[in-house]
Amino acid sequence: PQGGQSMASGTTSLDVGSILAEARPQEEFRRSEWLVLFAFGVCTGLNAFLFAEFATVTDLVEKMFNVGASDVAWLYSGALLVVLLGMPVGVIMVVWWEAAALLLAVLANAACSWIRWMAVNKRNFSLLLVSACLPGVGAWTILPLPAQLSQQRFPSRRRSFTTSFGIMANYLGWFLASAVTPRIVVDESSMENFVFFQGVFSLFALAIFLVFYRPAMQHRAIQGLDTSVRDLGHAQETLTGEVSGQNVVARCRTKCHEYINFLFVVGAHPSLCLQILAYGVLGGVSFALPGCNDILLSSCVGLKTHATSAVNMAFIGTGVVGGLVLGFTCHSPHHYGKILKILFMICAFATVLLALLVELVQSHAAILHTHTQLMLSIILLLESVAGATSLGFIGIGIEAAALYPAGGTYVCFLIEAVIQLVGAILTQVPSREKRHGFSIIAAAAVAAGLLVLIGTVDTPLRRMRLADEAA
Repeated sequence: PQGGQSMASGTTSLDVGSILAEARPQEEFRRSEWLVLFAFGVCTGLNAFLFAEFATVTDLVEKMFNVGASDVAWLYSGALLVVLLGMPVGVIMVVWWEAAALLLAVLANAACSWIRWMAVNKRNFSLLLVSACLPGVGAWTILPLPAQLSQQRFPSRRRSFTTSFGIMANYLGWFLASAVTPRIVVDESSMENFVFFQGVFSLFALAIFLVFYRPAMQHRAIQGLDTSVRDLGHAQETLTGEVSGQNVVARCRTKCHEYINFLFVVGAHPSLCLQILAYGVLGGVSFALPGCNDILLSSCVGLKTHATSAVNMAFIGTGVVGGLVLGFTCHSPHHYGKILKILFMICAFATVLLALLVELVQSHAAILHTHTQLMLSIILLLESVAGATSLGFIGIGIEAAALYPAGGTYVCFLIEAVIQLVGAILTQVPSREKRHGFSIIAAAAVAAGLLVLIGTVDTPLRRMRLADEAA
């Protein structure tokens, strides 16, 4: 169906996976789907932990490896750039062979953990940089997967929660890295022990994947636009397990058709482009703040490591809770637009206030000495608000973008690609321009808010509402 026809009838993001998933009896959604989601959550959580574990112990890393702050920042920014470069390969793997894609992520996490253990024991910073790139390889396939896992395995009323769950599991890994690392890793010896047990856990994550993962063969989603009876019949034929030459050729043609259709959809809907850009920019802000808090708050405000760790915990913890709550309570696509606008405006307001506060403290250093606890409390509050909004929105943001006649996997891929690019840039710029680092991040949050206001003027959500009113 054409996009206008599907929206006029209230149907959202039709694909074969959606049709087959909705047609299955409720009792067939067994616990195996949730176990697959759990296995993915363990994998993506460990991946995020490996990304962020050095962000709160930068001083110790500089001392152990005899490097500067800009070198340590590359442990985070370099990994994000690796993600950005390899995501096109990752999304192809996810669509063609989901099991191999997820296995790549699990193995990359394990390789990173053990190479990092070797780097710490040998005090080899080059080896440490290699270990920092491996979580980026795992993220190639992790980032496009939440939407696909939801669309292939769960009915539409649960997808806002299951998509949010897959994403929040990643952020939970960030949270644990901020909470655990600075409290356990206090010297060189504790660092060595920490990375060893981290390697052991990576093997446990591999075992979870091997035991719990099951492919969604009965309802593999076709992510393209054409959902005619002919394509549905072809999908059912290819899902029977028959691997004939005709089926392989037909599948290749279908996949190529999906990619071409998706590019046409993006080009035909400027509002979709604006929304992807808005979600990506604010997602980049959510990446940058935890990665920069330790450097910026210690140099600009004079906070110690335990205080910056508390700030990161507040930011990520409220984001995880906010994302799960929004995913669980917000089921109706009619509400996505208003909720997203409110979240973006609140985030922009909080980051601007945070930037003004830091600028004020730098201009009047006496304020910090006389009101240290008050300043820390305000920073915690503003970072919590920014975390709840900039992290919490992403689940329903992806589902809102997937309302366009395009596959959720590809929409998720584009949003995450923009997040990686913006996150890598924002992580590097504030670390080099420490005095105005928070102001740069706040400007990005304001830009995201303006983009989401412009991008939601004419969307499938609005057309659905107008069609309902007309009816």
